[in-house]
Amino acid sequence: MLFRIVIVCLVLAASYALYEITAIGRYYNGLRSPLADFTVTEREGNQNPLTIVEFMHYQCNFCKETHTVLVEYARSNPEIRLVTRPVPFEGPAETAAERALAAGLQGKFWEMDSALTEYRGALDEKFYRETAALYNIDYERMVADADGAAIAKMAKDNADAIVKTGIKQTPAFMIGKTVYELDAPLTLPDLIRMVREEQAK
Repeated sequence: MLFRIVIVCLVLAASYALYEITAIGRYYNGLRSPLADFTVTEREGNQNPLTIVEFMHYQCNFCKETHTVLVEYARSNPEIRLVTRPVPFEGPAETAAERALAAGLQGKFWEMDSALTEYRGALDEKFYRETAALYNIDYERMVADADGAAIAKMAKDNADAIVKTGIKQTPAFMIGKTVYELDAPLTLPDLIRMVREEQAK
């Protein structure tokens, strides 16, 4: 009888452990696989990239500087996969995140993202109209899409992701399974060190 109880306990413990492992796997896969798949830099043929998940706030200058470092690093290092998640904080940052995602529906996410990152003035309609004209983005469609259900779902997906990580401030990103919340812009030497530390695990 005691033997059977021990076996049942072991089976239950193994089942719970498997459930936890599966749940953790779903958690990380959810962070690394956004609904807005056009926000991901990826190289064909790269079978095992190191993923960096970044939470982007377009009204935060430290975030913009950090974002620039991450994007340039990912583009020059094929073993890195960068997932950029624009987070719809209230106010102009919400509009910026939604407009960037809406531009993505036209295949122009990175163009709008670059313009938002580099710009230091007020994010008004003049800025969006001029940027749309510069990059051949249909402005009226972008505005309509930004207010639509598809973009609302993508924006919520990003907002939910940052809540799941427990991140309290930006700039913030995750390299592998390690979360970083910064009080200053990210530097390239620091990023290289962080990546090497993760790769050594």
